[in-house]
Amino acid sequence: MKILKIFFFTLLFVSLNYSQNKIEFSIDYSRFYYNNDSNYVEIYYRINKNTLKLNLDDSTKKAILTFTLSDSNSTKKYIKTFYVQTKNDSDFTRNDLVGQFPVFLCKEIDSLNVEMKDANSNNSAQISEKINFMPFHQHIFSLSDIQLARNIEKSDEMKNIFYKNTYKILPNIDNIFTSAQPVLFYYFEIYNSNQISANSVCFGRILDNDRKEIMKKEIKFAHNSSPIVKVNSFILKNLSTGSYFLEVILIDSLNNYQYKSYKKFYFVSDKEENSIFVLNNYNVKFASFSEEECDLFFDKLRYLSSKSDKEMYSNLNSIEGKREFLSKFWQKQDNSPSTDENEFMNEYLRKLDYVEQKFKTQMYAGYKSDMGRIYLTYGVADTIDRYPNNISGKSYEIWTYNSIEGGVYFVFVDALGTDEFQLIHSTKRGEVYNPNWKEQISNN
Repeated sequence: MKILKIFFFTLLFVSLNYSQNKIEFSIDYSRFYYNNDSNYVEIYYRINKNTLKLNLDDSTKKAILTFTLSDSNSTKKYIKTFYVQTKNDSDFTRNDLVGQFPVFLCKEIDSLNVEMKDANSNNSAQISEKINFMPFHQHIFSLSDIQLARNIEKSDEMKNIFYKNTYKILPNIDNIFTSAQPVLFYYFEIYNSNQISANSVCFGRILDNDRKEIMKKEIKFAHNSSPIVKVNSFILKNLSTGSYFLEVILIDSLNNYQYKSYKKFYFVSDKEENSIFVLNNYNVKFASFSEEECDLFFDKLRYLSSKSDKEMYSNLNSIEGKREFLSKFWQKQDNSPSTDENEFMNEYLRKLDYVEQKFKTQMYAGYKSDMGRIYLTYGVADTIDRYPNNISGKSYEIWTYNSIEGGVYFVFVDALGTDEFQLIHSTKRGEVYNPNWKEQISNN
């Protein structure tokens, strides 16, 4: 039961779904200071070697990984291709190949696209996620990212791929800890400590989903060196199953300044034998959600959910009931239940991510904006005509959908000049209709 539970729980945090022709792998990264224009970024990977076709007796037959880092316009790229060999990777888990490699990330690079290819088969898999450039200022103290680890120990093995600043650090790529492995090790760096007053303090804290403090440790450090390398740990065995945050906070009360760094992680307790985690893959995806996260996620389904769905959810008064509702909701939406992936759900989540990046305004989250609603409801427009602001009128856009009701269009206007486009007219039945919309976009 425990093994099954942990297996399903792990599926949540590997950033893709698997089928028989896909390679199982996951990634993580940590950012550290290099100079004012670039960061030193460590990319960590975990590969289930049972999903590869490695001929270990023939050194010419290996799996190939291709990592692509690019900007949002794909005009600047960093590509690294290398062979995966077991001798170059950690063997601390029987079925996994775990490794890392460094890259130097400039300000223009903002996405991480990872493609994994097996040279001995047609198997492949991909992961994509945003990766932000973190500025480390020369004259203000700051913290690096937090690297979570399964183990950290002093070492002089400088050629080991996990060696860093006198430590051997075995990364926890999926950020999952269990009752069998309850110790959370972590590594971080402090920069410009000479800018910190002598009475400054540093703490490591474990926070729940509501950011309520559960555990806290003071971290001693010297003020006369830079960077300062720190390692520490927490024992998590008394936590309940769920998601948490590790926070490192550096406070300079004399100068009224503080700096924080966060890392989300997950804990699975073996005390919860009848946990929701063992039920099915859909339940797994929501099993670590807090009640606030459930409510927010359901709110993002407002354009998919029916009136009865909304009424049913509003009557739920337990976090377990809300988690189960979300699980069953997506089961109903699954058009291909015979596959391991829920393609419909994955596509909708991709759209949510896109509208949050593209249509978020000062007043509204992306999915609450008019453009976000239309995109989530009707998809990508066949044509978009943009009319930027000029002396005779306001900026506006016209989105045309040729396959809806014989052809419809939506008119959005930036009425206040704040890049917050509002829907003022559409020929789609049920949408706002304003035949005088051209007068509304005119300054006359």
